[in-house]
Amino acid sequence: MRTLEKPVRLSLNEIMVVTELPPWADPVVPYAVSLARQHKAKVHIVQALSADVSAYEAGDVAVLPRGAFRSSWRDELQKAQARHAVIDASQMAMKMRFQAQQHDFDLAIVSARRAGAGEISLGKAARGVLAAAECPVVIVGPGAEDERLLRSEPATILHATDFSTQALSAAQHAFSWALEYGSRLNMLHVVEGQEAGSDHARARMEEPCLRWLAQLVPEELPVWCEVDHRVSFGAAGPAIVESARELDADLIVLGLFGLDGTCAINPGQTAMRVIREAPCPVLVVREPVAKRVPLDLVRERKPSAATGIAA
Repeated sequence: MRTLEKPVRLSLNEIMVVTELPPWADPVVPYAVSLARQHKAKVHIVQALSADVSAYEAGDVAVLPRGAFRSSWRDELQKAQARHAVIDASQMAMKMRFQAQQHDFDLAIVSARRAGAGEISLGKAARGVLAAAECPVVIVGPGAEDERLLRSEPATILHATDFSTQALSAAQHAFSWALEYGSRLNMLHVVEGQEAGSDHARARMEEPCLRWLAQLVPEELPVWCEVDHRVSFGAAGPAIVESARELDADLIVLGLFGLDGTCAINPGQTAMRVIREAPCPVLVVREPVAKRVPLDLVRERKPSAATGIAA
């Protein structure tokens, strides 16, 4: 297992936010505006209006945690110079491709709503983003909507990897986020289809996996943030969610699909399970980090209090 290249400093200049709810009702909006303020990024809020009017009934509108907006949402969006547009959700993919031609987005943020029978529905908006966006996508699933206020400066990051090509791309993004915020980075590999058995058997299976995880991490990274490695056994999706809860993770980073991938634009089964149940935002990645800003290891980032709106 080869060590990845040097981590690249996180660079967020253009952020796309896609919501099927009004800006004052969706948890992803204060989260995105907070990130934008930290990075002095431009925010583009796209409200995808669905033809299904039942989606806008009062009972389906999210109640934001206390402190989501420090002043009125209109004032906060004005301060962030956020652009707000309303489009037909059925035209999401086409509109996203048009926007991508006009703007070089570094990040897209979208919420996934709960549908009937407890299942998750990515909806036309989220599917359009995943189909058209070449940048990483943060998805806030239903498990995170009812939790604490989303932290835009993650103190703890969980990166789950199956060592696939997209997982290696996701690792680069996990390194950049951890470097930027001095986060504790937890590297996780789940051994599927195997039971740990005795302590001796567990140790025999863990040893090579822990070695591969350690070899992924660039030498410079532990200088700037704490890195931990762990191996779990069983089904990958539940194991990732359980680890996120144990660690009180603020962000999960994984490939859009890994070894379970069947389509280049849809999440794999593991990613879908994590999105559905994760207690925090999930950063899904398709491409490696765009090397716009070289890493300056002489630079010292001082720890700061959580800033922005959803800190």
